Amino acid sequence: MGLKLVLVIVLILTVGCGAAPPITPPTPTAGTPSMPPVTNEIRVDGSEPGRYVIRRSGTPDAPITLRGSRAAVLDGDGTGGGYVLHLVNADYWRLDGFTRHLGIQGHRARRLQPQPDLRRARYGHRRRGVHFRAFSTSNTIQRSDVDHTGMDSEGVGKGVYLGSANSNWSRYSGGKPDRSDQNQVLNNRITDTRAEPIDVKEGTTGGVIAGNLLGGDGVAGQNSADSSLDVKGNGYRIEGNHGTHTAAPIDPDDCNRRRRGPFCHGFEVHVAVDGWGRDNVFCGNRLEVNAPGAGIWLQEDTRDDNVIGCDNEVIGAAAGDFATNHYQPVPCTP
Repeated sequence: MGLKLVLVIVLILTVGCGAAPPITPPTPTAGTPSMPPVTNEIRVDGSEPGRYVIRRSGTPDAPITLRGSRAAVLDGDGTGGGYVLHLVNADYWRLDGFTRHLGIQGHRARRLQPQPDLRRARYGHRRRGVHFRAFSTSNTIQRSDVDHTGMDSEGVGKGVYLGSANSNWSRYSGGKPDRSDQNQVLNNRITDTRAEPIDVKEGTTGGVIAGNLLGGDGVAGQNSADSSLDVKGNGYRIEGNHGTHTAAPIDPDDCNRRRRGPFCHGFEVHVAVDGWGRDNVFCGNRLEVNAPGAGIWLQEDTRDDNVIGCDNEVIGAAAGDFATNHYQPVPCTP
């Protein structure tokens, strides 16, 4: 599993829908020191049982790296609660090349600013895999495997989770939108998740989701999770991802509220709070839906506020490539 450090250079792609806007990292804040001095790199070998909290920050010029091979395991030892690895007010960390598993959640970044870049990582967890929340900004997870989430709670078994649901804003962000903005999910393999491989929450803005393999076969259809990607934030660029689902297509009516199947749509855009679920751009994605819903489904009042490029390829979506409520078709942008 892995993380790489903040100041990540964003590769701006221009597939069909124009250039992505540049992302400007915010100014970092210092964390609360709680670890002994280190020489900027900590190595992990073998299996390390337990759950870990990091509260110390690196700097832009001297990030701190926690490094190990995939054979190095942070083992949360079951479903008893807590996170395998929890970064709290800890800026400028690179988590590189090890495995985390058997915790309630694998990695939770809280109140982070320009920093964690997770690379070459492997995540397998009882509930969520990786969660950026409580104003965690400008983080990157890339070239990582996230799988087997939701093993004991299907409705919350998301692979990568950006932000917080509005019902949790009072808990995590003082009742205001959880502005976990400008996070990037790049070139990962996210499969065998019982809820969405990626869930983007209302209140978040300006992220990039690109080059990921998103497997929908494990999605269980609980707690409204029925797609490979659910976007409720604003201003995301979703590009060059490959969504897969191998079940046979069935009657589109099986996706309605009375007979909801486990997997309905490739990607979705919802409005959980007024003003959100807008200004997102979908380009160059390949969606093997093989299900009763649409390739990309937009909630009715967002259909004119998001861009769906005609270069998105959709296979096996019984309700059409791009659609809104009642499966009315949505035009794409050349």
